[in-house]
Amino acid sequence: MAAYSKGYKRFKLDRPLSITLTRASILRAAGLGPAQSRQTRNRRELQGALQRLTEPVVKGLPPLVRSIKTMRSGRLRLIIEPKWLPDGNYGQLVWPPPKSGATVLALYLFLGGCRLRSRIDPMAVERLYRRIGIHHLRPSHAERALDHALVVINEHLKLTDADLEERDFPQGVKVKRFENGNRIRFSAVLSTKQKENRRIKIELNKYRPQKEEIDQNRREEEEAERWYDEHDRKRKRRQAREREDYEENGYYDTV
Repeated sequence: MAAYSKGYKRFKLDRPLSITLTRASILRAAGLGPAQSRQTRNRRELQGALQRLTEPVVKGLPPLVRSIKTMRSGRLRLIIEPKWLPDGNYGQLVWPPPKSGATVLALYLFLGGCRLRSRIDPMAVERLYRRIGIHHLRPSHAERALDHALVVINEHLKLTDADLEERDFPQGVKVKRFENGNRIRFSAVLSTKQKENRRIKIELNKYRPQKEEIDQNRREEEEAERWYDEHDRKRKRRQAREREDYEENGYYDTV
């Protein structure tokens, strides 16, 4: 899973990020098996891929990787450009990602940051095409490319070893088009158990304001009791000191 705990978190980094890891761990994160991650050919291709990331790949942004250094242990130390790191919302992903081309990967990463359970306004489909690298000069071809990528992603989620239901991750993603296909919205496909859990959560949220009011009243009562207890203890200590002063000065309580 991506760096994620509950809900959408925020992440901000204003300096280069240093990462030290092995070549095998990078290849395994990309979806290769243990044996494949040790093959010389794959490691050589990895070196070339990392080297290309030290060059500009997007207009208006510096290279993703500032520098690569091989440590004495054989590990690689990568210095990551902070402008490539998210400074807003980010979500969770099942890893490794699907390995079926750049368009599938781009859509997969895009969906990972979407609020698939919220009825947000649909986005312009041409804007989506630009973001994930689909040429939209021929709308019918672009639509088929998007549909194919979504089918591949849903098949990937079905084959994953991760327990999607236990992690409350969508079982799949469906798409709905608006305005003659000019706008689009993605939504989560949930299991029966996830739908029931969501219904229960909604019902509990209805009673949350009432529960918060009850909790607030209880806290105020407890605070008042502590104040009276402390006030009573101070009164008794003051009376005890006054009694000691009377006795020291020869005055006795005859009552």
